[in-house]
Amino acid sequence: MNIEFEKIILHNFLSFGHSEIELKDKGYCVVRGINECENDKALSNGSGKSSIWSAITFALTGETIQGVTTNLKNIYVDEDSCYVTLDFNYDGVAYEVTRIKAPKSDLKVIVNGEDKSGKGIRDGEAILESYLPELTKDLLASVIILGQGMPNKFSSFSPSGRKELLEKLSKSDFMVDDIKVRVSNRIDKLRNDVNLLNIDGARLQSKLEDEETRLNGLLGTTIKDVKDIDDKIHGLEVWIDKDKTALDDCYAYVDDCKTKVDKLDKEYKQTLEDGVESENKEEDDFRVKIKPLTESQAQLKSKIEFTKRELIKMQNITDICPTCGQKIPNVVKPDTSGIEKELKDLNIELTEVGESIDACEQEHILKKNSIRNKNKADRDAVSLQISDLKNVISTQEKSIKELEAELNSMIKDKEDLQREKESYENSAKTLNENIESSKKLIEKYNTELTTISNKTEETQKHLDVVSKMETLIKRDFRGFLLINVIEFINTKAKEYCKYVLGYDDFTFALNGNNINISYNGKEFENLSGGEQQKIDLILQLTIRDMLKTHLNFSTNILVLDEITDFLDRQSCDNIITMIANKCSDVESVFIISHHPDELQIPMDSELLVVKNNEGISEVK
Repeated sequence: MNIEFEKIILHNFLSFGHSEIELKDKGYCVVRGINECENDKALSNGSGKSSIWSAITFALTGETIQGVTTNLKNIYVDEDSCYVTLDFNYDGVAYEVTRIKAPKSDLKVIVNGEDKSGKGIRDGEAILESYLPELTKDLLASVIILGQGMPNKFSSFSPSGRKELLEKLSKSDFMVDDIKVRVSNRIDKLRNDVNLLNIDGARLQSKLEDEETRLNGLLGTTIKDVKDIDDKIHGLEVWIDKDKTALDDCYAYVDDCKTKVDKLDKEYKQTLEDGVESENKEEDDFRVKIKPLTESQAQLKSKIEFTKRELIKMQNITDICPTCGQKIPNVVKPDTSGIEKELKDLNIELTEVGESIDACEQEHILKKNSIRNKNKADRDAVSLQISDLKNVISTQEKSIKELEAELNSMIKDKEDLQREKESYENSAKTLNENIESSKKLIEKYNTELTTISNKTEETQKHLDVVSKMETLIKRDFRGFLLINVIEFINTKAKEYCKYVLGYDDFTFALNGNNINISYNGKEFENLSGGEQQKIDLILQLTIRDMLKTHLNFSTNILVLDEITDFLDRQSCDNIITMIANKCSDVESVFIISHHPDELQIPMDSELLVVKNNEGISEVK
């Protein structure tokens, strides 16, 4: 049961003129009131804050949360029109319900955009109840619209009235009535079944006796025995069944092997892909590793060539005239030992880099060969498994052919025996046929009699059990259905009491046909006003949890009508914090209060209801 309220429209309802209020996604919404009507002599009281929630119950049930059904039109408005429209979703179905009070009572019901209204108010209410039988005022006042002084709040009922209300909310009263009807119908059905079975048994017994008399007369004539043929046929049938079982096993084994082959084919393809990937990765790693070495090699070669050219230049410089052999003045032959050493060092370094490159390439070749060998070994292993499985499949398929040939041969032999048996039976003519027919009839009657006897005994047992259930249900069975619900409420309320009041000395118990409520050793009626107020709210939230747990109930709004106005700030904080923690599924928590600022109630949004001097309220 999931209810999502979307919008409420009040038109000349109670103190309102015309107002439309969105109910979704309001968060913590404080509802304030200002009464500017001098005749009322009030600042906030009477402004119309509670009328919004009365409009919800009026739209769904035809009466306000206080039980008022008449004088609902605003007397200060001249227009002869008064209605309330409620838009909401119920278990994923969109509803628009408009209840009209003036100029005459009527009810309009729109379901998923389609008008389902009846011809008048009574017809409309019957239609609405057929669609929404669970949306009662008791439900609304118990778990959705929570307020002080409300006539339908749980604690305001007598102890026996509390039990009755809890039965309605938890649907146990419906279950009891439904079970009574079902059990009564079941008893009638079982009694009728026993009578019919007895009649069928007597009829079959008479037929059996007649047939046995007939058979005794037929057995006086000798007929040829076909028992040997029947034994042979039975023996063949046993072997046929065994061969069929063996064939089924072979088929299943072959299918399993083929499945494994398909899986191994995929594994082989994956091995190929993995091998390519691992080789590519080794190539990438090799390139990354060899790149700085080859770059260094190229740089060294370039530097060596440059140094060689410089050395040759210097070596070509001479201080001796090639013609006369005399020293050339002012010319000094340069010393090349330094550059020769540098050239030697560069060649050594080039050799070392070349060796590193060779080593790297050799390592790359080894790794690549290792990877290829491993990949090949993996593929060969998979290929070997595939080959083995295919050999197994081939062997099994040969066995299947042999079994099929053997099976066909036995089936043919069985058919030959059956024809032979038919030949003997035909030769026995009418007598043998009559004897066999009579035996079969007797066997059939005996089987049917046994079946009827077993059914009669079983049905009588069922009848005895259901009769005992009827006796049990006629006693006070309701208490048994409420046990889990009451235990849930008692446990959950203790948890909330600990949260709000600091103690969990709370009892919610069924005593006969009464539900007793006590806190801190005192009955609810003997608690102080503040304690009653807190216990009231705890009970209402606990019942809401019970409906969520046992009936999958949820709603997107929660209305707290002046429940915090007579509490101290700490108690108010505890309650608001508890609601925030325990009612996380609620989108909009409407808090109606005369003193929201003094109690510092947190809010995400605000509704301001103003009643003007003419006595007409509207939402600002």
